[in-house]
Amino acid sequence: MSFVSASLTTAPLQQQTLTPQQQYALKLLHMNAGELLAEAERAAEDNPLIECEELERPSADTQPTAGALHEETEAVRHEGESIAPEDHGPLENTYTSWTGSGAGDPDETPVIERVAAQRTLRDDLLEELGSLPDNPKIHPLVGCLIEELDDSGFLTTPLAEVAKSYMSIAAAPAADWQKALALLQTFDPPGVGASSPTDALILQVERRITEGTVKTAVGELLVVLLKNHLRQIAGNDRRALLAVAKGDETLLQDALALLQTLDPHPASGYAPEAVQYVIADIQVRHRGNRWEAMLNPQAQPAIRLSSMAQGLSVNESSPFGHYLAEARRLISGIEARQSTLLRTAQFAVDRQQAFFSEGRSALVPLAISEAAGALGVADSTVSRAVSGKFFQCPLGVFELRSLFMPPSVRAVDALGISQAVSPAKIRARICTLIAGEPPQKRLSDQALTELLNAEGFDITRRTVAKYRDLEGIPTARLRGR
Repeated sequence: MSFVSASLTTAPLQQQTLTPQQQYALKLLHMNAGELLAEAERAAEDNPLIECEELERPSADTQPTAGALHEETEAVRHEGESIAPEDHGPLENTYTSWTGSGAGDPDETPVIERVAAQRTLRDDLLEELGSLPDNPKIHPLVGCLIEELDDSGFLTTPLAEVAKSYMSIAAAPAADWQKALALLQTFDPPGVGASSPTDALILQVERRITEGTVKTAVGELLVVLLKNHLRQIAGNDRRALLAVAKGDETLLQDALALLQTLDPHPASGYAPEAVQYVIADIQVRHRGNRWEAMLNPQAQPAIRLSSMAQGLSVNESSPFGHYLAEARRLISGIEARQSTLLRTAQFAVDRQQAFFSEGRSALVPLAISEAAGALGVADSTVSRAVSGKFFQCPLGVFELRSLFMPPSVRAVDALGISQAVSPAKIRARICTLIAGEPPQKRLSDQALTELLNAEGFDITRRTVAKYRDLEGIPTARLRGR
């Protein structure tokens, strides 16, 4: 009899682990300027050993205005020349110095209070609700529904869930909630309180039928089409749509024409959310005969270690030691982030010097792995450093990642040498060709492909169409219209 013996062996498993400090440093590196400033502000509020320091007003040499940056594209300024605008004092002094037509009148309304505030959908709906004869049973429910509307004017939460969530302050039967919703859907703008864009369109059609502004047959046909034949409308399936209209071509045309006058988003006429401005981490300036990257002073957290904590060495397990370790970790992490970010940006700027002088058509292929190898860091570190970061230069504000363009197209130059070409250069060339096309004969994607191939670019029609779409340029047929 033979026995099969099995033995278990153990082998050491090597696995790289990151210290808490390294993990926190990577987290800071991934943050954009706005997130980093918010993180530093939060830490300064929570940690008594972190102090905020006053930021010095950026000098003309470190913080150019947008106008000055634009002028630098025309002629590079001399070093040290003042390009900052004249300082007229704090912004609040500007408002207090405005006197208006009633200067000296103690009853004169301040100018800042006479600036009209933007009206919101909620303001208008509540005002319309207040103008109706009081109904203490239904009106409070309508107010609750108004609070539940999203920015597009839709009520996406099921009515039963809304009733349940407001039960403690507005207990009412389901029938009353239905009446409240029906009342809200009679308010302006038409379609408010709908559950979806399609529902909003249907509500608008039904209101027009009630008001007598459209023929009943036309409105009813459009309602049927919206409820059951959206796919046929989207695909312009005339045969199927005509079958629904029972062969009445005129009726179908009127229904589709009515559809073009409707708005699937009831709140589209209201001001959108406030613009979110980008804070550039990096500024690119011309120095001598080359472009250089530098950190934007306005993107640097204005924090420091408290004077009482400097030089201390305490047990981290104590409350004071915990604050000290946290403060040092934050400041060290910010320093590491800024150093890595600046090194990465300068490497990209060095490789893309032509871009800052000639524009995006001069971008050369540059892979993240190439930067990582040159800087002696991991690819993921470079990826974190450029993700969500922006740089400001005379051409405008751009994502730092836009300087890293992997080659995807090859071109043959006049000497017959094949070389990689960045997608940005191809896209710029497509824009140039379309800008110069004759109005009577627009260039199709195939024609663009043939022209690019004749210039030495090895590119397919599908890639040309993709790049044209990315530039927001319609097809030749639509451009001809």
